[in-house]
Amino acid sequence: MSARHCVGFGIVALVLGAAVVPLGGCPADDTGIAGRCTPLLCTAGSAFCCYPALPGTWDPATMTCACPPPPAADADADADADADADGDHDVGPCEYPPSPYGFTIHDITPAMSWPSAVTGPDETLPADTAVIRCAEGVNGIFIMVGATYCGTCAERMREINGLKSTWVDYGIKWVFVVSDVTSATQANAYVNSFGITFGWRTHDGDNTAGPNTIIGSGNYAAVPWSGVIRPTTMELACDEPDTAFLDIANIARAMSTNPDAALTSYCSAY
Repeated sequence: MSARHCVGFGIVALVLGAAVVPLGGCPADDTGIAGRCTPLLCTAGSAFCCYPALPGTWDPATMTCACPPPPAADADADADADADADGDHDVGPCEYPPSPYGFTIHDITPAMSWPSAVTGPDETLPADTAVIRCAEGVNGIFIMVGATYCGTCAERMREINGLKSTWVDYGIKWVFVVSDVTSATQANAYVNSFGITFGWRTHDGDNTAGPNTIIGSGNYAAVPWSGVIRPTTMELACDEPDTAFLDIANIARAMSTNPDAALTSYCSAY
């Protein structure tokens, strides 16, 4: 028998054979960390509700946030000699999907960036899902949540590192979230201990969509946990169950063939 812990709240779940029996749940509050936009986040102007992060108007009837239109593009957004009649499209066709956003299975995830995150030496992009999704050749954004005390997490990290060529070949980017540290520097030290040279390392505390958007989402009762974001739609397409690991290699292969591929057979049934 081994023990796994509810991330960020110290709630124990016992692993009995293949089943995880939770002894408590991860609490949520009205700041939105349970995976949904809330009235407070809406009116405050959070990226968890609107992208870009502008104050919206909460509709209590539909329980949604009405987002304002984005700011008008600069008259010469691409900085060339000619004014741009339609500057927002001249600077690039990759626009973030509209709200509502959430961080539960099949939700459109909010744009997330981590200002203090440490970038692995193999990466050239910032730790920003809105930027990563638009990069040429990126077919999937995978998230791994672990903890320094977790032996199973170490096994999973070694597996992910061993599949490095798979991620390169199939256009997969990794965000590593270490849930029991207090700085990105500590998160980086943990990831580096497995020889991993790719991906971004964070403790999720400075997530621009809201502190602890991932580790406080309530998507899992135990670590390690992995999630898969589909760059074309920014949908949380796969949510690793507490009883089995996602088939990450086959998910990567399917997404490289077709970024909009059906992933149910690899992501467990929902």
